[in-house]
This record gives sequence, structure tokens and C-alpha cells, in this order.
Amino acid sequence: MTDEELFWRPRRLLLALLEDADSTLVCAQTVTMARAFETEVSGILVEETAIFELAALTVCAEVGAVTRRFQQLDPEGLAARADRRAALLRREIEALEASLGQAVPLRVLRGRTVDPLREAGPDDLIFYTGGPGRLDNRDEVAALLEAARESAGLLLQPPRVPWREGPVVALHHAPEAAERLLPVLQRLANGADIEQHLAVDTAEALVAGSLLAEQRRARLLVVELAEAEAGERMQRALRQCMRRLNCPLLLINPRPR
Repeated sequence: MTDEELFWRPRRLLLALLEDADSTLVCAQTVTMARAFETEVSGILVEETAIFELAALTVCAEVGAVTRRFQQLDPEGLAARADRRAALLRREIEALEASLGQAVPLRVLRGRTVDPLREAGPDDLIFYTGGPGRLDNRDEVAALLEAARESAGLLLQPPRVPWREGPVVALHHAPEAAERLLPVLQRLANGADIEQHLAVDTAEALVAGSLLAEQRRARLLVVELAEAEAGERMQRALRQCMRRLNCPLLLINPRPR
């Protein structure tokens, strides 16, 4: 299948790697997407400034993941933990490079979780690795949807959900879109079944698609992003979708600005 046959194809998969990302799952999903579209891959590991700022306050503490006890936030301890996290991720990226047969540049950025979104170009597919709990932040959801409209799209991965062998479920706004996107879906399905449905708009598609994906035990939910859709309704639909979804969500934008 040639590139000319594809109505939508990202040129680069941009990994926005956050503190709570399941890096093993992210790397496995990256292999699937990169091979399907023969894309370049690069990553940005975000060390969240807000955490280090909180650690500087003597009144702040965190709950231990194992002990479930409160413990004082220590700036030096946080820095050491961040270094260990980066070293572990670099080893996983090396394994990813071996699987793909290509270099995967990785950069560490101390800043806000939405900072990598600003570096995405119109041909980039953004793989945002934050957990669904982050979508409770309205500013973060708004930034994600804006980035999706400015780029080739957005890939979201629910935590602890491995790639399944079920069908690819896709929702479009018109029959013509379903026909144009079929070669894309065939690459993603890799021989599995494909289910295509129509929805009035993206918000409806997100909610209906999450229900269908759950019923079908889908491997992937693909939703076409309608032009200029935004606002609170879209944000609510994305949050609702990701709370229910049991597979990755690929929100594609065939018309980046």
C-alpha cells in the first residue's frame, strides 16, 4: 500500500511522556503505530515543574505508593527519582529503537505537562501518555483538543490496558470519510475486523464509540475530529470516553490547520 492511497498518515509519532505513564505499554503501542505508518518517532520526557515547586514548601507531603503513609516531599529525593525514571526510560527507548530499526530521539524537559503539545507540527501524531485523571483539569483537556486540531491527531492510552486482538472500531461523520479512511484502518487492524459507524459529531462519536469499543472488546477506537469542534461539550465527551474506554483512542484530524 502506497502513501498516496492513504487519506491520513502522520509523518512522526511524538511521545509526550509524563510521570504517570506506563512506559512498557507506551513502547508496545508505539511499535504498533510506527510500523503501521512507517513513521519517525521522538519523545519528550516531562519533569513537572509543579512537583518540584511543591517540594520546596515544608508543608507538602506525598502518600507512598506501597506504604500508603504520608512522607515529606524532598527536592533532592525528587531529583534522584526523576534521574532514575529518565535512565529507565532511556533503556526502554533503546529496546524500542532495536524493534523499529530506527533512532528514537529522547529529550528531558522540565516544565508543564502541556509543553510538548506546542512542539507538534501539522504532520505529527501526538501520543499523550497521561492517565485519565489528568483530564479532570479543564486547561489540560482544552490544550489537548487544541493540539489535536493543529496536528495530525492525538493518541490516548488508558492505563494498564494491553493491545487486544479484537476489531478496530471507527466512527466518522459521513460515508465519504469512511471510504477514504478504510486504507488507514486496514493498516491499523493488521488483519483484524473493522467496524465503521456514523455519528453526528465528534462529541457524540467519543461517547458512542467508547460504548461500542467496550462491547466489542476492541483493540482500538478511531474517531474523526470534525473541523472547528471545541468547547465544554467536547471536553466533557473526551473525559467521559476515557473513563469508560478499555482500548486506546486515536483521534485523527485529516485537516490540520
